[in-house]
Amino acid sequence: MIADSGASKSLVPPSFDRYVVSYADQAVSFRLASDAAPLSVRGVKTFHLLFVDEWGGVRIVSEEGYSHESIGRPLFACGRRKLSLPGEESPSEPGWVWLKDVHGERFRSPVDQTGNVPILRLAKVEEAVVAANVCPSVSPCPLRQSALSGQAEISPENRSHLLFVLHSRLGHATGQRLEATLKEKGVGVQFSAKECKEVRDTCKACRVVNFRRRKLKRRGVTAGMRKRSRKGDESSVHEDDKEKEPEPAGPGGQFNADIYHDLKDMKRKGIGRFRYVSVIVDLQTRRKSLWALRSKDHAVRHLIS
Repeated sequence: MIADSGASKSLVPPSFDRYVVSYADQAVSFRLASDAAPLSVRGVKTFHLLFVDEWGGVRIVSEEGYSHESIGRPLFACGRRKLSLPGEESPSEPGWVWLKDVHGERFRSPVDQTGNVPILRLAKVEEAVVAANVCPSVSPCPLRQSALSGQAEISPENRSHLLFVLHSRLGHATGQRLEATLKEKGVGVQFSAKECKEVRDTCKACRVVNFRRRKLKRRGVTAGMRKRSRKGDESSVHEDDKEKEPEPAGPGGQFNADIYHDLKDMKRKGIGRFRYVSVIVDLQTRRKSLWALRSKDHAVRHLIS
């Protein structure tokens, strides 16, 4: 993309429609050659473009612009961005432009000036291209080409890793829910229902918690004791399932004999970047223990504490 267009909005060819994530009905005129014959375009689109930062990482940049079939070379809007060409600040300093990614973090992207005009190169990483298309496209024109259609089929290892990343980023969804979400988002790789169901076996957080209450085995001196009836009949013993742990005798029961664990998502990060709340409830005493967690993977620390 040509970096120094000087415009407030980008102007790109229709091939960039695969990066569209939203659309608004708005008209604008571009005076590319002269004021007498402006280029009138209707429909402002929001693109998620992939750029490489100065450390080699891939960043997703949200950019508003217009697409038109008469445009052969994309013009990147840099009218409000700081652009530094090679040699302006120091002889050894390469060219760069300040950008802001979708998370609000500013970074510098290198500028290629091997030709007559400075160029911003888009990233060509298959996982990054898929990540850019995770947001649903609401453009009125259907996508004519998926993000991975022009690339060779990815290896089984990369395919498995990509599904794990998408599973983690989409709320640890599995099964039919994950399969339907991937189809809705327009990911360029097809995953079967079996793959979407078995992805939780590779996720440590799903193996430990899995968003469901789990009755944990008793530990310490209460382990191995036979379970009595809750109605007071100590002669009746529940032996229907060998895996069910017995309940200790006594009026009040034993503390830490039967506990229930659950993990809740707070939806919004709190102070200290805490996102999840781990809750453990003792069945007999109704005592509760709560931990604030930054990651689901830390829930196992609450269980063994």
